[in-house]
Amino acid sequence: MRHPAVAFALALAVGLPAPALAFGLGYGFAVHQAEFTRKHQSGKSPVRVQYPVHRITLIDTTGALASVIASARYDYKQEVSQYSITTTETWSAEYTPMSEGVRVRLAYAWSGGERDTQVRGEPLRSLDTEFSEFQFTVGGLLNLAPMYVDLDMIDIVLRDLSNDEVVLDRALWNFDLEVGVIKGPLRFGGRVEVDLVAAVDALFDDAPYGYSYGLAANWDYYPLIVTAQWATYQHHNGDYGGRFDRVNGRMLSLGATAEW
Repeated sequence: MRHPAVAFALALAVGLPAPALAFGLGYGFAVHQAEFTRKHQSGKSPVRVQYPVHRITLIDTTGALASVIASARYDYKQEVSQYSITTTETWSAEYTPMSEGVRVRLAYAWSGGERDTQVRGEPLRSLDTEFSEFQFTVGGLLNLAPMYVDLDMIDIVLRDLSNDEVVLDRALWNFDLEVGVIKGPLRFGGRVEVDLVAAVDALFDDAPYGYSYGLAANWDYYPLIVTAQWATYQHHNGDYGGRFDRVNGRMLSLGATAEW
């Protein structure tokens, strides 16, 4: 079973020249301050949670990982005889050389422990809070010095946060765009992310949509890339979040990636 949407986005990404063919491994740290708005308020106040997030990232700009993902196949075959049933499951992928320019990111983020949580109008409490996030992106960097365009045509996120007051359980498909200027090893620009699934929900069901916008600064000094970001965001919980309809928040992050 092939994935045509992924393959199509990968094909588009081929046209985006990357600075180098490399693998990268990165670590980042972010602080989030989020406000969870309950469904059907009925006198219940929003809940604010502040939590730190650790993130590790694998980056591939060689095209190897992208081509393998795009060609992934799953085959299922069942043979029935008079005396038995034999089931065969096969996973396969193949490497196809691709032009320079595809960037694939795999990331895992987590947080855990007692975090400041406050229902508006009530005392601040420290509650055991668990956060996890898996992310898969496909995109590229277009250098138009003195400007640049950095985009992810696919940004799939699985996000989960919970404690005794809040629940966030959401699958996202984002489109990310960062545009800015280049000055020597520095890149500085504005960044926007749009939750495409929530945007469709908003069009047909008058539901809150998901977005993020902010500023990003990058220091490219190969083999090291240092990134700082500030963003404000709104996540739509949809049917996944139980008691909560949306999450509004702010985020400040700092991270570094080493390439080889």
